[in-house]
Amino acid sequence: MHQGSVLSPYLFSVILDELSATVQKLPPPWLLMYADDIALVDGDKGPLTRRVHAWREALENGGLKLNVAKTEYMACNSTDLTSLRIGDDTVERTDNFRYLGSVLDASGDIDRVIKAVPAGEMA
Repeated sequence: MHQGSVLSPYLFSVILDELSATVQKLPPPWLLMYADDIALVDGDKGPLTRRVHAWREALENGGLKLNVAKTEYMACNSTDLTSLRIGDDTVERTDNFRYLGSVLDASGDIDRVIKAVPAGEMA
């Protein structure tokens, strides 16, 4: 099947669901998945790091690769400024990120969210 096929997103979702079945059962309980966009949520960096490593291993077992360059983590109410490590790669900390069009901010500030909504949608 070629890239761009109308079946590609469906097949990717089926494969990802199978590869991630065991990882989805691990804590933390907050896991957001839509197509190839995955967000893991935890109150502590240690369990989050273990979950990211489990995801990487599951993907690699299926012939896929975690794109560390497109991976970031956000810490709320934390003074820990260290980076998250995945093998030899570093995942940088961010103060905000966009997930499925919504802006999430570590401070809880909604100004960035409001500015991200097109003016026509607020009328």
